[in-house]
Amino acid sequence: MKKKALEDKKRKLDEQAAALLASKKARLHKEAHPASSESEIDMGIFSEQRGNLLEQIFAASAPTGNGE
Repeated sequence: MKKKALEDKKRKLDEQAAALLASKKARLHKEAHPASSESEIDMGIFSEQRGNLLEQIFAASAPTGNGE
């Protein structure tokens, strides 16, 4: 009888712990910001507003032709 009561208590505690963990995971998932996708990162590099960032870097590092 005592063993069954302890098993019941343990099961209830396990269920409570599982419920708390699930609610905490749901809250953290809700608060977390999604990571940028590759396409969003590529759009940032090849943005029409700024021009092609790689071309700007290349142009800035290219020799100016005045003996440098």
